Amino acid sequence: MRCASCGFENPTSAKFCEECGAKLVRVCPACGKKAGAKAKFCSKCGAPLSATPPITGLVPSAPIDYTPPYVA
Repeated sequence: MRCASCGFENPTSAKFCEECGAKLVRVCPACGKKAGAKAKFCSKCGAPLSATPPITGLVPSAPIDYTPPYVA
């Protein structure tokens, strides 16, 4: 799970970022709505909530969402 604060890629089971300590919240890659831990699809827009966001058809909301941590 990628941290929204610093962009660090954390293990999927992490509740807090291992890099900056921010609380990790699972959000829809398409619309940004918070999602439950076991949800497979977003309850607002219906986008799939996979471990890695789909590349086609979705535009990240900020550069931190698509910039690899080693580049940032």
